[in-house]
Amino acid sequence: MTNCSELIIFRIVDSHFQNMASVLVLKELDGDKHLPVFIGENETKAILLALEEAKIKRPLTHDLFVNFMHAVRCSLKYVLIYRFFESIYYARLYFADENKNEFFVESRLSDAVAIALRCKVSVFANEEVLEEAGISSSQMKEGDTDYDLPDDRDDETSLSNYDTQALETILQEVVENEDFEKASLIRDEINRRKKI
Repeated sequence: MTNCSELIIFRIVDSHFQNMASVLVLKELDGDKHLPVFIGENETKAILLALEEAKIKRPLTHDLFVNFMHAVRCSLKYVLIYRFFESIYYARLYFADENKNEFFVESRLSDAVAIALRCKVSVFANEEVLEEAGISSSQMKEGDTDYDLPDDRDDETSLSNYDTQALETILQEVVENEDFEKASLIRDEINRRKKI
């Protein structure tokens, strides 16, 4: 695939900002950009079950979808994250039927990842998505900072107390500490300001 990078699951961590949610961190396979994605409790369980290759007695929704694919003789080829807009990732599942006709279906990213894991196929992201939403650890190693997020950092409005340069410095620090959840909030605030 041209202008795309393959991603792997880097980690899944509990969210400090959203109750009963997690942050799925996808990372470039051959690069250093990370994509932090907020996912709900059910999506987290579905992804963890697939990662653990857990055997369950009755199929969950994602298992049912995979079973249906097999029943209608189509196969999942790959997942593509093709857009990032207003802090939302847009994904497509790309299939081929038994006659090798290809087609795609829109999907939430968390569902696409859960299905891709069950089908053992790759997840890719467009370079535009990585540029817009990706957090690069290699770019964040320079410089020290005297900035820190205030104790009420779960309130996104506290970010408005900092100028853009300060936010970029704070972003460096949280990425170095691999706190991708905070980094995604700061990145979104910086991106919002650039669009104004």
